[in-house]
Amino acid sequence: MAATERRHSLRRRLLWRLTIPLVAVGIFTAFTSYRTALSEANQAHDRTLLASARAIAERLDYRNHQLVVDVPYVALDTFQVDIRGRIFYRVRDPAGRFVSGDRDLPPMPKDVPRSDHYPALVHFYNTDYLGTPLRVAALWQPVAGAGDGGIALVEVGETLEMRDDMAMRLLATTLWQQALLIAASLALIALAVHVALRPLKNIEATLRARDTASLDPIDVPELPREIHPLLASLNSYLDSLRGMVSRQSQFLDDASHQLRTALALVRTQADHAVRTYQAKPEWREIRDAIDRTIRLTNQLLALARTDAQPPHAAQGAALQRLDLTALCRAVSAEWYLAARDRQLDFGLSASDQMHAYVNGDEGMLREMLANVLDNAVQYTPAGGRVEVTVMAGATTHQVLVDDSGPGIAPAMRAKAFERFARLGGSRSPGSGLGLAIVRQICEAHGGRVLLEDGPDGRGLRVRIELPAASAPGRVSGSLPDSR
Repeated sequence: MAATERRHSLRRRLLWRLTIPLVAVGIFTAFTSYRTALSEANQAHDRTLLASARAIAERLDYRNHQLVVDVPYVALDTFQVDIRGRIFYRVRDPAGRFVSGDRDLPPMPKDVPRSDHYPALVHFYNTDYLGTPLRVAALWQPVAGAGDGGIALVEVGETLEMRDDMAMRLLATTLWQQALLIAASLALIALAVHVALRPLKNIEATLRARDTASLDPIDVPELPREIHPLLASLNSYLDSLRGMVSRQSQFLDDASHQLRTALALVRTQADHAVRTYQAKPEWREIRDAIDRTIRLTNQLLALARTDAQPPHAAQGAALQRLDLTALCRAVSAEWYLAARDRQLDFGLSASDQMHAYVNGDEGMLREMLANVLDNAVQYTPAGGRVEVTVMAGATTHQVLVDDSGPGIAPAMRAKAFERFARLGGSRSPGSGLGLAIVRQICEAHGGRVLLEDGPDGRGLRVRIELPAASAPGRVSGSLPDSR
């Protein structure tokens, strides 16, 4: 899951899609900047070479009908700022005869073009001399003297160590400058993406702060235009969902009324038939079947209503402030006759002075307690005992329902909460919905239900825990009507 979230992170996508072009542009800019700086540096070195050649050319002169040159020290010392830089030169007269310098200096290739960057007849080219790469400036210098004069050739060559060092320094300077620029740009991009995605964080915070059962429209102020369609679509969906829930609730109310009215009428007719035809046992069986149908109908309707409420939906909703002790006493009174008919010892352990207040829906809590007591009475054999105990606490109130029935094995207790679960060996009539309804109603009120061993390890104990009401009164909102 974490890998999927990282892969589909909008922040990561934006950063990658902005970072990759930025790095590519930075690399291209670094390359072009290096090439431009290197070209400018080479031109500067070429100008220095040309200056040396000109310094030598200015000292050309004819003496006794022979071209001579008095090479100034400054012409050869121009590059002698580093022991790795060496200068070589050669002078030839107009006839091509050697005059001065390094005689074996390689001749200028024939295909070297004249440089257009300087107002002089000069050629620049690279060659090798004694195994050392050279950069050579070949300057044609007109001279006047014996005869008609002519054009002498002055060649000055420089070894490339200094140029290579300069190229490396330029490259290093360019790289760290571009790296610093890219790092600063990435930091600004990350900040810009964080600020740009802040409205989404605001929506997330708003949704987290909402009640889990709320279907009200989402309102987040100061959202960018681009997010308005998303929020409008979400609010439209919530509006449709709110309408669907309302229609479902209305349907359940209508169905409850129609079903219960019809079943009550049939139950009345069955009672009349039992009283009229007391000798016919089939009428008692019909009445018992109708009673089971009524019970199943009530359970299914309760389950349908609680299905609309996610766990903890009642927290923060405005429900009635109910006395759990009084509610348990009232529900226990309703089941007293059924327990007596089955010859059970039925009791309630709660002081009249003890109050355990909870915030909840009275109808749903009655249904929850009725399902627990129904199971306890149905599964406890004749002569057994069912006891309800209310325990008030500072933050949590508890209701314990103990019976002396067969109990539920620890390995089967999780399955007992599943819908329509019928545990093996059970002969009592039932739908398998009772404990599922109990858990769902309990969780809808922010509580929990546990199955434990009964007193002395016999039977079953159902422990219901509900959060205590903090203050009297009502809060806004409600659970579905359980009528």
